[in-house]
Amino acid sequence: MIAVVQRILDGSITTDSGTICAVGHGLCALVAIERDDDRHDIDWMVRKLLTLRLFDDGDGRWARTLTDVDGDLLLVSNFTVAGRCRKGTRPDFSRSAAPGPARLQFELLAEALAARYPRVATGVFGADMQVALVNDGPVTVILESRKDTP
Repeated sequence: MIAVVQRILDGSITTDSGTICAVGHGLCALVAIERDDDRHDIDWMVRKLLTLRLFDDGDGRWARTLTDVDGDLLLVSNFTVAGRCRKGTRPDFSRSAAPGPARLQFELLAEALAARYPRVATGVFGADMQVALVNDGPVTVILESRKDTP
């Protein structure tokens, strides 16, 4: 599982049917489910998203977490995050999970996050979405559950 995580001032997701959700200060996570992801990857990502210290503590250090600042989490399914561009000019999406298993894993991720933290908003899996956000900092980090797992 891979996530591009951005600290944001606000964000929203819109589809053809209108605005799906809108959030304030917090994090936006663009998440790709990979072929071999399982419950371990979900648990790892939940723990990381809720404990990353990306917020200022008032003394100029990033010592506060999303939960410390009572921020919102905008969770967006995005298979293209798993695209590899090492060779050629077309991204290779062979590591991305097929839509069926990816939907299930993403829904389990969203449920696990919501069970531990009430301020989670998600888009619509597989929909054509327009994600708007104001990046705060800018602060952007990449999380990879497989590479960071001991």
